Amino acid sequence: MMKIIPPLLVLLLYGCAHFSGSNSLYTEFAKYKTSVDESRLIDSYPLYFDPLLTGNIDIDNPSTASQLEFSKYMTREITHYEEVRNSKGCLTVNGVGSEDNPIAFYIEYKNIDNKWLISDIDVSFLDEIKEYKRKALCPSQTRVE
Repeated sequence: MMKIIPPLLVLLLYGCAHFSGSNSLYTEFAKYKTSVDESRLIDSYPLYFDPLLTGNIDIDNPSTASQLEFSKYMTREITHYEEVRNSKGCLTVNGVGSEDNPIAFYIEYKNIDNKWLISDIDVSFLDEIKEYKRKALCPSQTRVE
């Protein structure tokens, strides 16, 4: 009986650690994208964006709405990569635009009150598909200053 308890304890602990209630970054991105596709983002953007990023925006400004709906630039996704460390995560989404032009999104997420929220975004219009990154990167790692 003692030999069975340690493996069961490990499985139980793994199950508890694994079930954290928080989705993957890509799952959160997919929810955001659905909101954009269904034209609901203007009402629901606080569900997807860090308040520090959107706190002083004028939501009635068409330019602001366009920036919040950055996912519309990509018409087809090809690959994605994510990495989470503590309360910060990076998501890279590679895809193409309406003219099959390569595009990459580099998105930083912060875990705020057990919810992954977008805290920074870099949309990169690439020259060639071979420029796609094959790992998760945050905008601070890709942005050209």
